[in-house]
Amino acid sequence: MKIKELPQSQLKKGNILKFDVGPFSVSVDSDFDVVYQEISKIYSEFTALPDNSFVDFEIRLRTSKSFIRRFVRKQCIFSLGDNEPFTPIGASQAFPMFEWGLNWCISSHSHQYLIVHAAVIEKEGVCIVMPAPPGSGKSTLTALLVYSGWRLLSDELTLIDTDSGLIQPLARPINLKNQSIDVVQNAFPNAIHSDIVRDTHKGDVCLFKAPDSALQNINIKSKATHVIFPKYVVNTDIYSEAMSQDKVFFSVIENSFNYNILGLSGFNTLTNFVDGIQGYSLQYSDNSAAIDWFESLQS
Repeated sequence: MKIKELPQSQLKKGNILKFDVGPFSVSVDSDFDVVYQEISKIYSEFTALPDNSFVDFEIRLRTSKSFIRRFVRKQCIFSLGDNEPFTPIGASQAFPMFEWGLNWCISSHSHQYLIVHAAVIEKEGVCIVMPAPPGSGKSTLTALLVYSGWRLLSDELTLIDTDSGLIQPLARPINLKNQSIDVVQNAFPNAIHSDIVRDTHKGDVCLFKAPDSALQNINIKSKATHVIFPKYVVNTDIYSEAMSQDKVFFSVIENSFNYNILGLSGFNTLTNFVDGIQGYSLQYSDNSAAIDWFESLQS
């Protein structure tokens, strides 16, 4: 059963919602109705799990135990089991907190993968990994490309299987911030997204639902063919430069969450990953020109 098929009575505070997210399973127990409402909208095509299912991550989003905080500047507290890894934030940010917390769960505990802060898209055998720091335009490009026909494997976390070297899809929502929200909304007004949450520590944030085709192919792993390091630079002509494989190797390490934890396994996985890959740095200011540049990689 998909989340969209669950009765509304199960999608409200006080209930525990369990569902699959790519290779992981998650449970959510929240004091905030908005968390269930946004999950039912943005994760509607994901598979809901029975109440007695074992899950990888048991996530709780609670209000503060403080009597005063229950009424004044209400807070949201994230926990995984007995662990509360983050400082409480405003209750209005409960759903973004779920997304940020789930990123932390995966990147901190899933060492069967080499995990890289990068987006992944695929089209007709061309599989592109895009590592990039915040503010580079990575997620904006990812959204524009996947709504134009590319398959979304991931927006935030690239999972490279340490056994096969293939990329495991996640197909979670695309996390957009500030001006990027308007860019994607204007280009694709029918795209489904969460409510915009204002004034978080990342600015205004909004989660855009992955296209249904991404969910239909979520179990199909891909071999990366390209690693692109995009960078949005105001008022610049599009410019790309080929990168050597050793430069790609060390640049991917800089964007990895657990390369140092994996040790020799991480080295072997990344060595195999960059073998035969084409690497480029890309500067651009025109999104249409950037999309055309990505399309040209198929020829």
